[in-house]
Amino acid sequence: MQARLRQAALDAGVTLIAPETVFLATDTQFGSDVTIEPFVVIGPGVSIGDGTVIHSFSHIVQSAIGKNVQIGPYARMRPGTSMGDGSKLGNFVETKAAIIEAGAKVNHLSYVGDAHVGAKANPRRRPITLHNYDGFMQEQDHQSAPAPSSATNTSLVAPVKIGIGAYIGSGSVITRDVPDDAMAVERSPQSIPRRRGDEVSRTEDARQEAEGRLAGARDGCALASALVDHPAKPYRERWHDCICPGSRCLGWRTRL
Repeated sequence: MQARLRQAALDAGVTLIAPETVFLATDTQFGSDVTIEPFVVIGPGVSIGDGTVIHSFSHIVQSAIGKNVQIGPYARMRPGTSMGDGSKLGNFVETKAAIIEAGAKVNHLSYVGDAHVGAKANPRRRPITLHNYDGFMQEQDHQSAPAPSSATNTSLVAPVKIGIGAYIGSGSVITRDVPDDAMAVERSPQSIPRRRGDEVSRTEDARQEAEGRLAGARDGCALASALVDHPAKPYRERWHDCICPGSRCLGWRTRL
């Protein structure tokens, strides 16, 4: 079966660099001057426009690809993906139910799901579009207007719209619309944990802080809590210390 499908594609003018490594479906539709590199899998429901190149190790299912499109290498196109003319999916990009308009580029290391990316938009390295799913309903309306740009490691949580010429700063998680020609930046405050060797002084700092707050408490055992940096891990803990006079014991702790 695959040998017949490959031969039919070759007869239709498709260039298969290594035919024996390419797997096709019976309903695959090819335009003219299509090139498919080695180790490509094309599942059911795929149409490929004129002049498109599918680079190695790409997997495509139930997707429509326009003219002069570049796919891969190592791209995965899941059902519902539509690629406009002259658009591009780079290496290690995954799409699902996504509309990528003409000239838009998702160059590498990205996931674009349930999204509409406008013409000539350029989501850069490692952007992620996220479904906003609460267990019952899933929002599916992330939109990028023509020619916005997002920097590295950004997440767009649907429903959200990125305006024309807008720019998303690196490391941002965007949950609200971004207007035209604006720059959106959203980041948590940076914290620098202390060194591992400071564990004793850190514990003492927490104790002194708790003792200061409860200096006027009644005699006997009192339970105090203080925020301290974890000695070896990148998060903080709330330490609940027994501050009985002369006591050096530590109570239970809760990770934040």
